[in-house]
Amino acid sequence: MGTRDRSPMINATIERPLPEIVQGFRDLLRHDSITCAISDCMGRSNAMTSEMRPLFEGIRLVGTAVTVKTLASDLAAAFKAIDVCQSSDVVVIDSHGSINTAFWGENMTMSALNRGVIAAVIDGACRDAEENRKIDEVFRSTFSYQNKALERG
Repeated sequence: MGTRDRSPMINATIERPLPEIVQGFRDLLRHDSITCAISDCMGRSNAMTSEMRPLFEGIRLVGTAVTVKTLASDLAAAFKAIDVCQSSDVVVIDSHGSINTAFWGENMTMSALNRGVIAAVIDGACRDAEENRKIDEVFRSTFSYQNKALERG
């Protein structure tokens, strides 16, 4: 089946933007309200919900998004996303707003940092916020919750 993972939920190939495009967006970070301007240019669609808030103040970042849709409390897709990440990527997890299971924590952060991931954006819960702060991980989530998801394959 080529380079596509045999798992029906995971696509191991990612179409990445040219580095010059990513750098162009990175250069815009010196301006205020960049998110608003980009959203306007995209016809005000495909923006994240206003409920998304950083766990740590002052976070601004640009990177290629490696997206994940989770199933129930299964971390397999999130782990696979980290495996396919490259330096300066951002893991984006859609956990369907689950606040009863954490899809990110200190162990996930350490794995991601080893791959060069610069951030995690989670529509759902995370844990180990203080530990992540201590290792200076750029980290975003809607909620912080202490349960851990199951590690299934």
